[in-house]
Amino acid sequence: MPETAHFIDSSAREKLIEHLLIGALQKHLWKLGIRDCEVLRSEVDSAGYDILLVACGTMRHVQLKASYLGAKTARVSINTRLA
Repeated sequence: MPETAHFIDSSAREKLIEHLLIGALQKHLWKLGIRDCEVLRSEVDSAGYDILLVACGTMRHVQLKASYLGAKTARVSINTRLA
């Protein structure tokens, strides 16, 4: 795959990964009998998270990062506001 192909489709790939993660998480919770899971998306990521998950009274702010083998950026920083 040419190097340019990775950033040309990066927004679509990011959304695909987000949907797959949320689907897998909700499937797992459903099997556990947990039906009260909320998924909230931020419009902008200035607060340091991409999605907010709420289930059984527990709230988690989640920042998603994706890369590929051979990428120049092998390491990513996490927003400290999530701590």
